[in-house]
Amino acid sequence: MKTDKTMTCRRFREQLDELLAGTLSDAERRSMEEHAAACEACAAALRDARRALDAATPHIEITPPAGLRERILEAARRRLAEQGSEPGLAASAIAESAVAADLSAAKQNAASGATARRMKMQPISTSPEQAADRNEAAASGQPRRPVRRIVGILSGAMAAAVLVIAALTLGFNTPARAARNSFAQAIVAMNGVRSIRIELHIRTDADENFDYTNPLDEPVPHTIEAIYSPQLLWRIEKPGRKALYDGKHTYLWFDTLREGEVLPYSPGVAGMLFQLIDPGQLLSFEEQLTRSHDGSRYTLRREGDTLRLTVHSPAQGDFSQSDYMRNSSVAESDTRREYRFDAASGRLLGGSITFLAADGRERTLLEIDRIEYDAPLDAATLTALPEGITWRELTQPEAATSRLAGIDAGRAARLILDAFATWDTEILDEALSAYGARARQLLRSRYAGATVVECSAPVRSGNYPGLFIPCRLQMADGSTEELHLALRNDNPQRSWVVDGGL
Repeated sequence: MKTDKTMTCRRFREQLDELLAGTLSDAERRSMEEHAAACEACAAALRDARRALDAATPHIEITPPAGLRERILEAARRRLAEQGSEPGLAASAIAESAVAADLSAAKQNAASGATARRMKMQPISTSPEQAADRNEAAASGQPRRPVRRIVGILSGAMAAAVLVIAALTLGFNTPARAARNSFAQAIVAMNGVRSIRIELHIRTDADENFDYTNPLDEPVPHTIEAIYSPQLLWRIEKPGRKALYDGKHTYLWFDTLREGEVLPYSPGVAGMLFQLIDPGQLLSFEEQLTRSHDGSRYTLRREGDTLRLTVHSPAQGDFSQSDYMRNSSVAESDTRREYRFDAASGRLLGGSITFLAADGRERTLLEIDRIEYDAPLDAATLTALPEGITWRELTQPEAATSRLAGIDAGRAARLILDAFATWDTEILDEALSAYGARARQLLRSRYAGATVVECSAPVRSGNYPGLFIPCRLQMADGSTEELHLALRNDNPQRSWVVDGGL
């Protein structure tokens, strides 16, 4: 297939939102489609973006409450009168135009507010031109053509009313808007960067997944390296767990087990650190969150040649059934995120994430120690695999032989845990398919002979896509162990597999 050689992975990601919005020329659209056909990483990003956009697209029409327009206009007139201005025809026209624009946008974007949780995915970036267009349209009070976005969609007509009144009362230079402009400038500053190396510390367990954080753990060093052109390549390392993408496959391996997994392009193995592979993605994600009204608060101040942006954000996720996952990741914790930018170029200089405890105590979860732009990285070294690792390709269980499909999570948990007593491999080889041979051997040495004392009803917690089953086991040596067995069945066979908790 003939492909456009000028289309790079970076340019593809920058234009992804325009592709989904249908604002590209035919030539640009064909160029992106040809690139996606030849690049699995960008094809996966496009699929994820389309799925998320479909989930976020409203499917109902919201009718504004009767009299809403009149009440907003009256509030605007009162505000102008209090400021000593004459609420004449020009002021009324501006206010009415703003009302019409935001009510129209609210109708277009309503109903998505029912989705309370953030989506973990590669964000869609916003071009500076689009941001400028939106700012100009908002300032002039003129209607604008709505652009569908993954996040930052208004939750309904009443939300639009609140925003219009706030804009008329406070003006448009809000902290969120100032933060948004800083992120947009930093995104532009990433253009032209060929490679990057980031050194940071995270409070976590060295063997746990890259998303996991714990304010009680000691800081663990991490490194992130990425080459952007001509093809995206990346590598993430911490003691105990490492991952890389070589342009075709994603490799994840564990130093202590000497085992590794080979997957198709899977940025999810990098967890939250995938956002740092290209800081432009992180900044785009944060820029979009300024529109999402998720409870975050923004402050921006200048200190000499540095701009310091602070974001206070509440824990994200569903904790209505269980707090088990609360404070187990950055997203699922109450945090303060701080970013430092070069005031002249807008380039990100550093940042940190601080855990905010309910009792007022604070602890740094993540600290960026160093960012090196255009780092002298070698592609062969970046993608070199270690020796002495047993590699395996992850496969899903066959539906025809699965005993863990077509049943609820509670029943699946009992089947799996009851199999511990005799270590029934017919069930456990399927249930533990996410674990390698050495990991399963370690699990067998610990849990063989265990019996179930009790199991509670499955619960959801945080952002985890599966379910947790609180259980108590009596071990072979007579001791007891309490655990939250993590099960998920979001695979083509809909078969329940153990994803953690052991």
